[in-house]
Amino acid sequence: MRNIIILFFLLGGQIASAQIESMYSMYQINPLVSSPAFSGIISRDAKGEFVAINRQQWIGVQGSPRTSILTANYQLKPKIGIAGIFASDQAGPLRITSLSGDLAYSVLLNEDWKMNGGLRLSMSSVYIDYAGLTATDPNDPYIQINKSTGLKPNTGWGLHFAHRSGSFISVSQPRVLTYDFGNLSGAFKDVAYYYLQAGIFVQAAPGIILRSSAMLRMASSVPLNWDLNLLANLSEKIDVGVIYRDKISYGARLGVPFSKKVYMGYTVEFPLAKLNPIGIQTHELALKLSLFEKQK
Repeated sequence: MRNIIILFFLLGGQIASAQIESMYSMYQINPLVSSPAFSGIISRDAKGEFVAINRQQWIGVQGSPRTSILTANYQLKPKIGIAGIFASDQAGPLRITSLSGDLAYSVLLNEDWKMNGGLRLSMSSVYIDYAGLTATDPNDPYIQINKSTGLKPNTGWGLHFAHRSGSFISVSQPRVLTYDFGNLSGAFKDVAYYYLQAGIFVQAAPGIILRSSAMLRMASSVPLNWDLNLLANLSEKIDVGVIYRDKISYGARLGVPFSKKVYMGYTVEFPLAKLNPIGIQTHELALKLSLFEKQK
């Protein structure tokens, strides 16, 4: 039974330990989740935006991970941004809930570069419910008591450097402190990740803009994890792209701007290695609403 619990932790983080940060693919639509430095950075002519993301991972596998994220981002003043994030993750008996508030300040470095620095305050709860598990040994000591960290405070930080061309690089640690269950930790091992993101924008041809980005996730005693995105915007009417997550999955992405205020994105992923032959898929859907038009 202990091995089953370890497996669920692997499902939740997709790497060698339990990860509190939400796993999702469309961080081009909503980079705020991994860095508070994106607070106040709003697309187009809006001052605020709401983004909802729902990710259903490995459809058809019992207890597979599910992630729901809701963010609100607002440019309070030309140099000040604020944001809020609610995230809920579940993988088998493991449930993670977090609520965060962000504040960022923008500084013009020179004619070409601008820097945003952001801070995050958050509250998170990690809970393991063994009631839905069927054990071969009902007396297994690892499943006798449900585990909970309780509601714990945390903090995070981020730096974002943007070029006037649209290219950028950012580094962040959205969660500084780690969580455990005290004497009931058992197989649980938590780590706090550093994120490194970079992206470039290229006018490939008239009406075609290419956006390429990469994200690296780093932590002590954990293998480096990274993914790549390539997205093509066609005449500002549709986005099509491909994604690759190192040794985990590959997939495709579609995005449609229904108006200047409404954008919807969809991603489908196919896992690599052992799960792929049975056709397991991951689906992710995002909806972005841009509000509060900036004064001309």
